[in-house]
Amino acid sequence: MRGPYDGSVRFAIEIKRLQRVVCKLCARTDLPALRCIALEYARRIDACKITLALASGEGESLLEYVIPALRAVWGDTVNLTALDSRLRVAKGNPRREACMTNTRIPSTAFADAWINVDSTEDPGFFVQLLDSTRAELLERARRSPAEFFAPLEIRAGHRVLDVGCGTGDFLRLLAPLVAPGSAVGIDLSETMIAEAQRRTSSGSSNVSFQVGNALDLPFESRSIDRLTATQVLLHIPDTSAALAEMWRVLAPGGLVAFGEIDWGTVAVECTDRELGRRFTRLACDELRNGLIVRELPCLLRNVGFDRILVVPEVQLSLNPDAFYRWFIEPSMPHFKRIGGFSPAEVEFFLADMQERASQGRYFCSRTYYSIRGSRSA
Repeated sequence: MRGPYDGSVRFAIEIKRLQRVVCKLCARTDLPALRCIALEYARRIDACKITLALASGEGESLLEYVIPALRAVWGDTVNLTALDSRLRVAKGNPRREACMTNTRIPSTAFADAWINVDSTEDPGFFVQLLDSTRAELLERARRSPAEFFAPLEIRAGHRVLDVGCGTGDFLRLLAPLVAPGSAVGIDLSETMIAEAQRRTSSGSSNVSFQVGNALDLPFESRSIDRLTATQVLLHIPDTSAALAEMWRVLAPGGLVAFGEIDWGTVAVECTDRELGRRFTRLACDELRNGLIVRELPCLLRNVGFDRILVVPEVQLSLNPDAFYRWFIEPSMPHFKRIGGFSPAEVEFFLADMQERASQGRYFCSRTYYSIRGSRSA
């Protein structure tokens, strides 16, 4: 698999690919028990457990499908002799193997799509998603950039880095505050960088955008004064490595600022409350680091950051808003695809949201955290 990550991080991404492969293949069978078995192992993010379970016979009827899937993910890098020896059907089905290669990642918030935007079926979907879900926050920033960015304690001459800058809207507002310093945005996605550059006027001389990797920041050590990353860490395969890179490029006295949702706090009120609780659990499980905010203060200290400040903000929706249109509703096909919701449950859940909205009973909340740290030395 080609991608921006190597080594252990690449291996982690491949394990996630294997999860999706297993879930997708299991969905093709009419055997609910086997589907549940495979989903259980897939959720554990442990390829060894998945393969051992299948090899031991727990999912023996799926081996015909899983062998080509494993080969599609790992090629010849893993010895599959043990699994091959247990195969009860004819091996080497070229049609099935072909269907597992060059698969476009569905445009959802899950399945590692955010670190593979350019490989999704519709990269433009993510540009629209950012525009819609950040519109309210962006309007606050536009009203008073100096007040909005005050927690960063920025001043003229600073060099600011936005990791996972997306379309760069916030960085363009910040750039004039640091002139004649510079504001640089990096993102894994060429689509995002192209859009950020397109939106930047020729008169914005101190702001620039480039494709870059949070695990290998293209900057000299101690060269950045302020660093921001908004809803980025929940997608990065190796959070500690990314934080270490941020520490490396940050100058002594520099500040880092993160913004993340605690996805375990998402509350979607549903008449069937078990479905509401299940939605929250699946959102946490299917996002790579859905609960990263709970570990972040400790992770920052371990890397060397100090003066850590955590500020919570409850985000409340009493009507279906951008969060509903761009996260809740699009999540349901994914949850149905992996077996988390049945088709009937999806239909009921979405209809219930609309009915509650029409009656003035819609309720959705989540807690957003702003986390800041500094490098003293």
